[in-house]
Amino acid sequence: MLDVLGAAIWHTDDPVRITFDLKAYFRPTIVKPGFLVRLFGPMTDARLRDDDQHGPIRTATYESLAGVLRQYDLLQESYVVNYAPGIRSAP
Repeated sequence: MLDVLGAAIWHTDDPVRITFDLKAYFRPTIVKPGFLVRLFGPMTDARLRDDDQHGPIRTATYESLAGVLRQYDLLQESYVVNYAPGIRSAP
């Protein structure tokens, strides 16, 4: 998905240029799981592994995708809902 977005932003189908430009201009979201999550996560769900990560865990989130779209003036509006524990909506 990220490569497709990059291809559209930079009007290219050259995978080398897309990879280069993503590394230069895309700022991924840094995920900071705790020690126990990193230890027991893969035991709970095989998809929760981080052996392919070197250094901090980086991922593409809605906010990081919106950021690169905003950078190239390709975003009209963006909304973020921040969850605050203990706050409930009215019934």
